[in-house]
Amino acid sequence: MKRSFVFWTRILILGFVLTGGSSLFASTDTNPPIRSWSFIDGDGINGINKESAKDAFSPQLTIFNSKLYVIWEENKIGLGSSVVGQIRVAVYNGNDSAPAWSFVDGDGVNGINKNCWQNASAPKLVIANARLYATWQESNGFANQIRVAAYNGNDRQPAWSFVDGDGTNGINKDPARNASAAELAPLNSKLYAIWVEENDPTYQSRAEENYATYQIRAAVYDGNDKRPGWSFVDGNGKIGLNKECSQDAFCPQLTLGDQKLYATWYEHVFDQTADKDQAYQVRVAAYNGNDAHPNWWLVDGDGESGINKAGAIIRKVPRLAALNNKLYAAFNEYARTSKARAILYNEYNEPAQVKVAVYNGNDRQPAWSTVGGGSLRGINNASSKNAFNPQLASINSTLYAIWTESNGKKDQVRVAAYSGNDDRPGWGFLDGNGINGLNKDGLKNASAPQLAGINSRLYAVWVEPNQAANQIRVAVFK
Repeated sequence: MKRSFVFWTRILILGFVLTGGSSLFASTDTNPPIRSWSFIDGDGINGINKESAKDAFSPQLTIFNSKLYVIWEENKIGLGSSVVGQIRVAVYNGNDSAPAWSFVDGDGVNGINKNCWQNASAPKLVIANARLYATWQESNGFANQIRVAAYNGNDRQPAWSFVDGDGTNGINKDPARNASAAELAPLNSKLYAIWVEENDPTYQSRAEENYATYQIRAAVYDGNDKRPGWSFVDGNGKIGLNKECSQDAFCPQLTLGDQKLYATWYEHVFDQTADKDQAYQVRVAAYNGNDAHPNWWLVDGDGESGINKAGAIIRKVPRLAALNNKLYAAFNEYARTSKARAILYNEYNEPAQVKVAVYNGNDRQPAWSTVGGGSLRGINNASSKNAFNPQLASINSTLYAIWTESNGKKDQVRVAAYSGNDDRPGWGFLDGNGINGLNKDGLKNASAPQLAGINSRLYAVWVEPNQAANQIRVAVFK
């Protein structure tokens, strides 16, 4: 990726100011080298897919034992020419000058699925108790199950063992109901899981109808990989952590912040005055840490609205990250256009903005303050363009955001660093700050970006198609 000398000089100076001279940008050299992004995935039309002709999705980066690992979903041809998603995992050799990736998932046609003939998707990695764990959703032939597996840590002789019962079913509350969007997080040497699951459709979930709603479920692992057990810490009933059990909730995440476990998700709000399919609120809840008597309480105001602006429309995944004992949240938001404007111009929403907010840390009197954009504007490169899929990462005492944003034609990967000053918040772009972002090809759509960092390097991963299939792209900023 080519960037001008002048541009990268500006970015270097900006990055140093934003981070207060943190290790990612700082240098004792009076003439520090110009930093830039370079691809470590082959830098060709293909990425690190096992098979470049097969579509890949949902990558995530994780640092484990000072090594960079990537997990993703990649298609293979199953029975009857059906397409079946496999969970792939690879480790980076750490040599940016001669980058190489090794598969630690068997390096064959199949990935680490429980059943290689069943579709698996949405994988995530996390480190707990010095072990690397993976979770994903996989069909048992009837319903999607939440699967969890532990890695042996041996890249030369890699092996994954299931810690979810190792049977047909996973850790679902009800294996007959679909579950999805699982994430893991550690707390006090324990591993916690959160996911979305349908409840029993015979449960009277709404006054006017009888049907299943999506609930936020949470469970804790006992840590015994030989005889694994999971206990629910969400009430262990037909309903989960939702603010309103009669409303659908989606895309949960767990984050450890200030020695507490926080959960976020977005939840439907029944709104008679608006398009109810678009009325969602960002919810955030804190856990008391007592698995014997678990309790979650909302720290988002606990009202009809969450931490997003009242009346705004929320789409996509809310994300949390902790930095210097502070909790930050990123989410998509766009205000409803006035009824008159909607009638005159057939417009219903302003362009989607990436918003970032910081929590005051007071669970008894919780409050969130915007540190990314004003009432209408977010941290988008261009507020007139739609931006989606924001992710936050706390790396080397700096908060970063990555997302995809349209340049008017194609979705670009954007990256920005936060100033760290909540009183006078500022964001500086590390992606060129132009029309295009990090994409290998600015004429192709990018999606599902993620960040991770180790030592003085910042790594980004995303999905971008070549001429035939979606590729997993990886780049480093150094």
